[in-house]
Amino acid sequence: MTPAFDSSEEHTPPPAGTLMLIGGAEDKAGNRTILRRFIELAGGKAAAIAIIATASEIYELVSRTYERIFTELGAGDVHILKLYSRDACMDEARLTPI
Repeated sequence: MTPAFDSSEEHTPPPAGTLMLIGGAEDKAGNRTILRRFIELAGGKAAAIAIIATASEIYELVSRTYERIFTELGAGDVHILKLYSRDACMDEARLTPI
């Protein structure tokens, strides 16, 4: 298990990216205006998108749905991050994409 964060240690934050929180009620089947705009802001075909569906009880289905939609809309690099437990969130290897 990873030790607790020590605020006295030197820490360099990772480069800034864009975070979009989606509540699940956005249009996934019609025009997908919000999701299209997100991909545009993320870089279009060069977009690297990490899906973290931890707020859903059906996270596997939600993750796969967004993966399919983002791929259909032209995002170049879409990953599902399986951060479904506290232990998984503490695993540095799983956090590497973000």
